[in-house]
Amino acid sequence: MPDQLLEVRDLTVEYDTGAHPVVAVDHVDLDVQAGEFVGVVGESGCGKSTLLFAIAHLLSSPAAITGGSVKFLGQNLVTMNEKKLASLRWRDFSVVMQSAMNALNPVKSIGAQFHDTIMAHDEVVDDNRPAEVLRLVGIDPIHLKSYPHQLSGGMRQRAMIAMALLFTPDLIIMDEPTSALDVVAQRSLMVQIKELQRKLGFAVIFVTHDMSLVSHFSDKLVVMYAGQVVEFGATRAVFDHPEHPYSEGLLDAFPSIRGPKVPLTGIPGSPPNLADPPPGCRFQPRCPKAFEDCPKIAPELYQVGAVQSRCLLHAPSIEIAREVS
Repeated sequence: MPDQLLEVRDLTVEYDTGAHPVVAVDHVDLDVQAGEFVGVVGESGCGKSTLLFAIAHLLSSPAAITGGSVKFLGQNLVTMNEKKLASLRWRDFSVVMQSAMNALNPVKSIGAQFHDTIMAHDEVVDDNRPAEVLRLVGIDPIHLKSYPHQLSGGMRQRAMIAMALLFTPDLIIMDEPTSALDVVAQRSLMVQIKELQRKLGFAVIFVTHDMSLVSHFSDKLVVMYAGQVVEFGATRAVFDHPEHPYSEGLLDAFPSIRGPKVPLTGIPGSPPNLADPPPGCRFQPRCPKAFEDCPKIAPELYQVGAVQSRCLLHAPSIEIAREVS
């Protein structure tokens, strides 16, 4: 398997509102290597889930990919027909939805849903495989006869992960799988995901609001704001030396269990309306470090040491002089 598993270039997703389209994912680039764990963080409405659904090609109207490419193992998913996409989903890449109770069929047993997934790809069903993947996630195979409402929240999420592992895919896309769980269940599930990743070698793209989760479990971190990537780099580098004011604000909003006590500060205001984003830097109306050029110039992603940051504080002087048309 090649090291470069997923290559997203200039990906743009728009929602058709009948008037001006709303750009929810704005020219995003992302690389995922084989076996990597990539975290995606940001406030609600910043485009995280839309990005994941665009990568998996699961968007529905009024959302649509309007530009860019998503190359998975060298194949462009954006231009691929539905039949070919269906053959790749779950076999080569799979998706774990945010709410297992909504994603699982309430009138079918867990085993029946596993059987349907296998039948979609194989003419011959391996009756042992559902039990194998349930054991992988720490669930007794007796629960193949259970219905979703008979399982706890944590067990439902693990059952969804087991379903995603039926064909041992190269990539698993996870959209806030821990959001409905308590802290103890979150930790248990994340430890299990990392152990499975080490054992099976798949890559993970993981969307979450919980900065503490990605700090412990992800290799690389994508920070999104208003549909754009505002910071990207190795997780430890972003946490130790955040280069974008938005990343700093997110980190200052949750407590550390080590080090001196410091007051927690929130980010004032709210993310902008993407139907009418602010000019220049989209974070500038809320940014404590904004200066006179910020409303005039749209920053690019600039390389700053080990990370990339979309902030004019890091722009070369030639970029500062260029105003947005």
